[in-house]
Amino acid sequence: MTLYNRHQPVLLQETLDLLACAPGQCVVDATVGYGGHGFEICKRLGEKGVFIGIDRDEEAVKCAWTVLHTFPCRVEILHGNFARMDELVWGLEIEQVDGILYDTGVSSAQLDQPERGFSFVDAPLDMRMSQSDSETAADLLAHISEEDLARVLREYADERRSRSIARAIVSRRLSHPIRTTGELRALVHRCYGGRSHLHGIDTATRTFLAVRIALNRELENLKVGLEKGWKLLRPGGKLVTISFHSGEHRIIKEFIRRRLGRCICPPGMPKCGCGARVEAELLIHGTVTPGPAEAAANPRSRSAQLRGIRRVEG
Repeated sequence: MTLYNRHQPVLLQETLDLLACAPGQCVVDATVGYGGHGFEICKRLGEKGVFIGIDRDEEAVKCAWTVLHTFPCRVEILHGNFARMDELVWGLEIEQVDGILYDTGVSSAQLDQPERGFSFVDAPLDMRMSQSDSETAADLLAHISEEDLARVLREYADERRSRSIARAIVSRRLSHPIRTTGELRALVHRCYGGRSHLHGIDTATRTFLAVRIALNRELENLKVGLEKGWKLLRPGGKLVTISFHSGEHRIIKEFIRRRLGRCICPPGMPKCGCGARVEAELLIHGTVTPGPAEAAANPRSRSAQLRGIRRVEG
């Protein structure tokens, strides 16, 4: 089975409905992955359309090109971080685009490769989105301070036992560095009194999530990437996001509120300092989440939230 076939694009039809791609448009998939959403987007762009796919994962870039390059539209697959989206797109001599999709998080294909270190299958503790990055998750855990690690666990994954887990990791590395996913998972289980699951979820899930986010600077990149994408979007263009955890949800909701002209200053400020002004309108009110059938067919989609806005004139 190819990586493309192993990848299940989340909320596919709902995403296509929001983007409403049309022949001749230019659309950016900021996290093209293995081409799941891109395949259906390219179908709709026609000979004069342009599809730009960006991804940090070299393997995903190769796969996406294999899957998408035969479409009649102009297809550009770029290896890079969407935090540099404006530079990457302008490098193609394209000034503005009609739509941008951000499908954040880790793909099923990445999770299903044990050697990448994203899953609980015992393997080297890697977790790099880009194999060209030098630091692995094992390297991060070998030097991060106990205080910073506890903060990462708490802020990035809402881990209630952040202090005890951070303390255990720092204590363990004094005698034996944590080098595998199995070692990290077992250590977290011990911090939960030997319990491997609570409410049907592995007790190491939040720790793995937080370490991955910190290593790959996912939240920082998302904040910057949304701003860079907005610079590229022409009036009437659509920005659509699919996010999977509370940290991503918060950043995207704040970004959308600001574009809708809603003040995000802390309560009690004498006057607005965030410069809020109306730049967008909602494509949908609230969020779209996977229905029962999709959640059953792809359990990893259950936490997904789809949002979208349209840039207004002005």
